[in-house]
This record gives sequence, C-alpha cells and structure tokens, in this order.
Amino acid sequence: RNNAATDTVRLADTSAALAGGSFSGCAITSHTAYYYVDDVVVSQVNGSISGCSVLPLHWLSFAGKRRNDVVELQWKTVNEINTSHFIIERSRNGFDFVAIGKEQAKNTNGEHAYDFTDAQPLAGINYYRLKQVDRNGTSVYSSVAKVFFGDAVSNGLRLYPQPADAILHVAFGGNGGNVMIQVYDATGRLVLNETKRNSNTMTLNTQKLSRGTYWVVASDGVIQQKGQFLKQ
Repeated sequence: RNNAATDTVRLADTSAALAGGSFSGCAITSHTAYYYVDDVVVSQVNGSISGCSVLPLHWLSFAGKRRNDVVELQWKTVNEINTSHFIIERSRNGFDFVAIGKEQAKNTNGEHAYDFTDAQPLAGINYYRLKQVDRNGTSVYSSVAKVFFGDAVSNGLRLYPQPADAILHVAFGGNGGNVMIQVYDATGRLVLNETKRNSNTMTLNTQKLSRGTYWVVASDGVIQQKGQFLKQ
C-alpha cells in the first residue's frame, strides 16, 4: 500500500495468525510493495522483515468457573513449538492485572489441556487472562475470562442478580429514610444517579447501560456503601 523507498510498519503489542503461527513485535522495511492478508503484512518484494518472533501456539479455549470456594481455570492449546510457560493473571477491574500463578507448557505438537485453581478469588468479579511466554522471552496474551464470585457485597451493600440485565436489585444496610444511589462505569463516569426510599430491596433500571463492569455507591447521608456489578 505504500510504494515509498523505505517504509516501516510496527506490529508491537499485536499478533496476526499466519500459517499456524503469529508475528509479534515485527519491524518490516519495504523498498517496493507489500502483500496483505486481512490487513496484515505477510510478505513483500525487495524488502526485509526484522525483529520478528514467531509464536505458533493457537488458543483453542480459555474459561473459568466457580467451584465451591475456589475458581477453576481451564484452557486448551494446539501446536506448541518453543513454548516455555503460561503466567496466570488476575484483575479486579479488567485493566490492572497481577500474576497469581505459573504453569509449564508441554511444548509439543497436538492438543493440550491445562487447569489452574485460584484458591483465593476476589469478592465480586474476577478477570483472568493468560500470558503465554516463548522460550526466547516473547509473549502473547489470551482472551479475558470473567468469573463472578459470591454476591457483590461491600460494607453491607448487596447487588443482584450477577450479571444484571434490565434490573439491578440493591440491598442497603443503612438506617436513613432516603438513599442516594450512584452508578459509575469503569472509567469513573457517573451514568446513573437516583434517590430511593430505603427498603429491604431497591431496584435500578439498568437496561440502557452498555455491557461492562460498574461500581455502585449508596449513601443515606450517614452511611456510605459500595459494590460492583457486571452488566451483560
């Protein structure tokens, strides 16, 4: 697409499936023309490709589920070549992840199944992802799996069902007559602001909210309680 004498395309932080593998962190310099497959450079004329690491592993599946007091993660891969290990990462908000475990890769051809148990999941929504690390240090991430663990309770605030669809029930533990309920999205933007008469269960209409994670702050002027819910 660019016929200039020299042009460089950076593919850092992305990967593109190609002939059973993926490119990561490539610097591609061309003197004449590029060839594309699904908007990804795969070859060129009179040019060179440098700094590429090929990650042939394919993710077949990655999922998590609650079992009693733990969260079980399971994933399947195929075509592991030069694969070193997997790092299991978890997040409270879907953005900031920390490593909670490591599994050695089988590093052979064929299909492989793995499992990992999070013995201390967070209350509310747990976000998980896998970091596959190649033997040369190159890495690529899996998709993100979400697992809800228990009711979203914080200082007495209970939110259900989880995930929510059109209606969210809010159980507030304060003693005031009126409760101000504010809902914030993952960026901190206020998306709902309502005042309700305190009762055992109050309801919010969440039908117009987009899919994602939200924080709820409820206050009667004396007590403030917070909780988290997932909108499907």
